[in-house]
Amino acid sequence: CAGRTLEVPAGSLMALRVAGNPATGYRWLPAVSGGTGNLYLLGSTFTMQRVDADVPGAAGYEIVVLTAQTAGEYEVKMQYRRPWEARGVVKEFAFTVRVK
Repeated sequence: CAGRTLEVPAGSLMALRVAGNPATGYRWLPAVSGGTGNLYLLGSTFTMQRVDADVPGAAGYEIVVLTAQTAGEYEVKMQYRRPWEARGVVKEFAFTVRVK
């Protein structure tokens, strides 16, 4: 969805599937601007990639769930970083959400 505009109804949920590895401390976190401030992170979960052996710390996919509660246009910048570090964004992408 990088660079795209998503149109969703108010009150809807959006799930993003992004590659990640929380064992390293990095997570995908949204930075939201615009709109009325009512687009926010509900939570996330992680699923490992399919591997032949049970490998601790293996990479996989983070499923990030956002909700948009009120109409408006929001700019969302997803940042792959450690939550406790002020700097150190490793990856990022942005998209627009238009809530009807």
